[in-house]
Amino acid sequence: MVAKITKIVNGSVADKAGIRAGDILEEIDDTPLKDIIDFQVLSDGSKFKILVLRRGKKFI
Repeated sequence: MVAKITKIVNGSVADKAGIRAGDILEEIDDTPLKDIIDFQVLSDGSKFKILVLRRGKKFI
């Protein structure tokens, strides 16, 4: 598990993207995340694709 989302702020970018509390972020643009630092580096403010694990199912 790399980054488990514990809270989403209403109206935030994550909220608008459909990210939910409990989601696990696994990849950004097909690059596996090893830790939260990877997420911070790879999510540089531009558009990117996130692989999310939610209730045992993966989706982008």
